[in-house]
Amino acid sequence: MKKISFSLIVIILLIFVRNLNPLDRQMFPFHDETQSARISEFVYNLVTFNIPPRIAPHFSFKLGYPVFNFYAPFSYWLTSFITLTGMTVVSSLKLSFLLSIVGSFIFAYIFFKLYFEEGAAQLGSLLYSSSLFLAVEIFVRGNLGEAWFAALFPLALYVLKKNSEAKNNIIFLLCTLVLTGILTTHNLLSLIFVPIALFYLFLLPGKKRNMASLVLAAALGAYFFLPFIAEMHFTYAKEIASYTDYHDHFLCPLQLWQSSWGYGGSAKGCTEDGMSFMIGKIQLIFLLLGFGAAAVSFLQQKEKIYYSLVGFFGTITLVSLFLTTHFSASIWDKLKPATAVIQFPWRFIPIATLGIAFFGAYTWHNFCLPYKKGLLLVIITFLTFKNAPYFYHPPVSETEFLKTYNTNDYIETKVAYRIAEYLPKTANYQAWRQFDTVKKIPFNYRLPVESSPGSYRVIQNEAFKKTVRFNSPAAAFINIHYLPYWHILLDGREIFPQRLDMLGRPMLTITSPATLSLYYQQTPIEQLGNWISLSTLIFLLGLVTYRPLWNKPRT
Repeated sequence: MKKISFSLIVIILLIFVRNLNPLDRQMFPFHDETQSARISEFVYNLVTFNIPPRIAPHFSFKLGYPVFNFYAPFSYWLTSFITLTGMTVVSSLKLSFLLSIVGSFIFAYIFFKLYFEEGAAQLGSLLYSSSLFLAVEIFVRGNLGEAWFAALFPLALYVLKKNSEAKNNIIFLLCTLVLTGILTTHNLLSLIFVPIALFYLFLLPGKKRNMASLVLAAALGAYFFLPFIAEMHFTYAKEIASYTDYHDHFLCPLQLWQSSWGYGGSAKGCTEDGMSFMIGKIQLIFLLLGFGAAAVSFLQQKEKIYYSLVGFFGTITLVSLFLTTHFSASIWDKLKPATAVIQFPWRFIPIATLGIAFFGAYTWHNFCLPYKKGLLLVIITFLTFKNAPYFYHPPVSETEFLKTYNTNDYIETKVAYRIAEYLPKTANYQAWRQFDTVKKIPFNYRLPVESSPGSYRVIQNEAFKKTVRFNSPAAAFINIHYLPYWHILLDGREIFPQRLDMLGRPMLTITSPATLSLYYQQTPIEQLGNWISLSTLIFLLGLVTYRPLWNKPRT
């Protein structure tokens, strides 16, 4: 059976990820076209030692765009580090998606192996990693964060289980790091994970130990959480999120079983969607079989060890699937405005897919059949070749992809409009949007300031630091979206702009020759978040190396 495990990994690599070969020179388009540009800007922050990255300095006409301050960063850390090894942005993006699929299989396998026999763990992990909605996440939506959430979800449950049982400092550290990862993987799914994690650890021993790990994970991610909570009001994120009416994106239950495959978007109603919400027929059949097996086991009062697990996965699976459908509209309405931020009810499908895979593994674990190993191999082969065709999108050449989504012009003038919610409120949103359609931008955004020709000379013009010498009195616009992380000095004395134009650019009147300097520095809230994260890391490393602590009786 161990050989089958290895064979499954090879099958996944060769079949499910054939469109994700990082060594070829092709790439497929997807909904979130900003991914490669985001990775480029994240990498730029790293190589210029602006750590942790918070703004994309070249987005929005090089005025500085705080996208990384408010978008869960785990997948960008990972993908950017891959890029720093020398790979192209496109290759690192494909490799990151590839690793998320393989990770989904491996991490689901080791989690299911905690509870089930070898064959059941293999089947469950393949049911999970071959779910059709994972194919949608990658090959249709191109959502890097949600793909990595799918990989880390079973791993997080695995380390919680191991941490609850072992008085091991390395396991405690690993558990905290994995929880930090999943809590910073996706803004909404990470938030949904918190009550799920609390539900799960309530079923485990060592509750205090796991709670300590969860709290330390939150503190370790404070560099992201604290500014996200305290500074989100600087942007239009909440207002733009409310533009999407979740009532338009409820599913009809049949769509989870069968819906047309396509590369379009989510639309109102049950028949106009351009993308599919199928989970997979085989997956759903095993879900029903799993419920039947659980019912029989309950009636016969055997294998009581699984009662809590069946209750846990049954609850999160049924609740998640229910919340995707229009039957749950009244619940969504009662929970507003929190639910309005989620925007798309089908975001709960990734939660359900792990529960469905669990019931698949549970079913196989409880079946007593002749030639069980051979039958498993037949099911695995059928499942692989049935679902693998969906893990594909017709590609274009890497050159064409980069010319469309990663040129300087696209990064500077287009990409911000695809993630418009992060525009600083110092800019007028409607006025800013008008520049998305003009053929020529009416100001020279590549210079530090806009002022009278000949009245100044540029001394320094870097992304995070700019210096201009004014030779005569002049009116000037500083080319930034002003927020508190920008500091403006006039002859070495910090000034705070009193007037801003429609783009949020500071407007100054220079009355005599002077040197104007501008530099980026993280805000006190951001620095506090960094300090909490760093202090927590130091504390955690010290805590896990203090051996007497781990010799105490486990609670």
